Amino acid sequence: MTEDKTAITGYFDITEEELITAYADKHRVTESRVVEAMTKKGIRHDKEASKGIANSSLLEERLKRLERALDDWVDIHFRCAEKTEKLEEQIARLEQELEELNKTIKMEEPQKLTDEMMAAVTGQSEWKVKLWRHGIQKPRGKIIKQKLEAYKIVDGVWMKR
Repeated sequence: MTEDKTAITGYFDITEEELITAYADKHRVTESRVVEAMTKKGIRHDKEASKGIANSSLLEERLKRLERALDDWVDIHFRCAEKTEKLEEQIARLEQELEELNKTIKMEEPQKLTDEMMAAVTGQSEWKVKLWRHGIQKPRGKIIKQKLEAYKIVDGVWMKR
């Protein structure tokens, strides 16, 4: 802060300075307290006191309007939040239904297998599996036939039953 008294007093008019000292003498307080009270309460000389009251009522009216607008915004915010929650629940339900549908589609859709996979299942060479698939040779042996019971050949492609 500036400590130069002339710079500080330069901010006030002579009439304001006189009003401050008169108010301080009347109420027996220091001038700094008077300035503090003036800034907090808007105390001015008597002619401007009515303007201050009018301004304060105008400010109070504006404050009430702002409070109403704020209440409206809060209400809108809560309504939007409720709608968002409902929509999120619907999205979650739809995602769950989609997962279930995908599972049923995968179950219904026959799984196509390659000759490599069938060779791994039966423990035979890929060449033999390829011959079985083309119908050139039939699988032989009880163990191999048991392993192949879960599979079938449709249009030259291995599929699960």
